[in-house]
Amino acid sequence: MNNRRLTAPTRLGSALPLVLVTIGCAPPEAAEHSTEAWETQLAGAVQAPPTEVGLSADGPVKWGESTTWTVTGLDPSTEVYLLGSPSLSSAGGVCPASLDGWCVDLDGGSLRILDSTFPNFDGEATLTSSLPATPVAGMDDFVVQAVQEGLDSSVSNVVIEGIGDSPPFYDGPAAIASADLGCDVAGWHLEASVAGWASDAVVNIWETGHVYGWNEEHALALDSYDEGGRWEERHTVLSDSAYLSEQFTGRSTVFTCGVHDDYTVSARIYDESGTMSGCWMWGHDPGMVKSGDFVEYGHTSSPDELADCRELPSL
Repeated sequence: MNNRRLTAPTRLGSALPLVLVTIGCAPPEAAEHSTEAWETQLAGAVQAPPTEVGLSADGPVKWGESTTWTVTGLDPSTEVYLLGSPSLSSAGGVCPASLDGWCVDLDGGSLRILDSTFPNFDGEATLTSSLPATPVAGMDDFVVQAVQEGLDSSVSNVVIEGIGDSPPFYDGPAAIASADLGCDVAGWHLEASVAGWASDAVVNIWETGHVYGWNEEHALALDSYDEGGRWEERHTVLSDSAYLSEQFTGRSTVFTCGVHDDYTVSARIYDESGTMSGCWMWGHDPGMVKSGDFVEYGHTSSPDELADCRELPSL
């Protein structure tokens, strides 16, 4: 285990680093907080990001061999592209002209289109990548992402695969892979996945539908991680419906599951220097938050960073 897991700083004073999020309410019996569950059981809760486009490798990545990749959650009528690079973008995302302005998390200077195809009627596609037989000096990882033509909302999660049987530790930039904020009888569940390792992450919730709306900021505790530095999972549970005097960061929220429908949510991650390396924002009114036009009743750290968040379209 790398010592960074024990010493990474946190912005909110928690013992462990943090990372991603999504919003919605799931029924108590649901094993996972799915969009379908809270739309049918608790319609009126906060909107989540669009249906996620999922990317996964069907085998190891090795020099001189091909790898099959599966992409799900696609629009069957539009072509999907598989993109590859030796590393993530250190700027938290790029929109290169070579991709007609599509915004991705890969390093734009070394980005390549690996394959493309049309999905089947179920919104699934199979694509292939190949690496040369002769290893490229300094290239220890293969970073892959899928994007569907012309739609920023159809960018998949990032997958970082070490090349070979025993790849070295990944110490590059990190990117948000997925985020979710759901609720049930146990309280609010903040869950996140990161490609790479982040030193810190925060989730903010703004009640943007009210002139004097409340806002909160919470950290995510580390659940599990890849010892090679290629991914991490985070999860925090908040008790529900606290009084203002009993609301504590990372422990409780004043919001009541299934009651409010006017949230705006952001998820931010940070590198080891404390610089924001990725941000997503979605929900009721991201434009109000990004412009700084919200009343500060609660706590928002570094609000000047919010203008650089990637705005996700609502469902």
